[in-house]
Amino acid sequence: MNSGGITLSSSPSSTTSLSLLQQVRQNEPEAWRRLVRLYGDLVYGWARGFRLQDDDAADVMQEVFQVVHRALPQYRRDDQGTFRGWLWTVTLNKTRDLIRARGRRPEVPGGDELQQRLLELPDPLEEDLFPDAAASHGPLLQRAATLIRDDFDSKSWTCFERLVLDGQLARDVALELQMTVGAVRQAKYRVLRHLRTFCSELL
Repeated sequence: MNSGGITLSSSPSSTTSLSLLQQVRQNEPEAWRRLVRLYGDLVYGWARGFRLQDDDAADVMQEVFQVVHRALPQYRRDDQGTFRGWLWTVTLNKTRDLIRARGRRPEVPGGDELQQRLLELPDPLEEDLFPDAAASHGPLLQRAATLIRDDFDSKSWTCFERLVLDGQLARDVALELQMTVGAVRQAKYRVLRHLRTFCSELL
């Protein structure tokens, strides 16, 4: 997503020109917070989807991000699949670990069957996990967009928001913001380019 009055450093070494995972690997505290905000609800939802209680799901989410913090420097998409697929596998494994460690099953009807199924469930194929990748990326992209909003001035962000999120015409946005149509489109493309870089290793 792109914007006209973009407030980014022109230096290619600026963290804003790096993907989110690259920033996390460089121990950028804000990047780590963004990663957790981007994927925390998703990991928690997966854990709850395994029929864990709220507290257990929260414990699993914490364990998952501890693994991510330790193992991210070694993560490579070519070897381990997409980041989201890797994260799902870590979540599954941590759920199994919780069940084994506590020697009990999730406290729901049919728990015996669920426990056995989780402990025996093989690591899934990427296409089985996310058969409709384009559709499932939508919520993550929208959340990612909110995380980069502060990287831009308000007018640049408004151009992106009006054109991309609201589907307005460039000429209408230009009239509203007292900009040229070309400047509005340029702003949109700058934000889009930054978003693609930000998410390049995630989706």
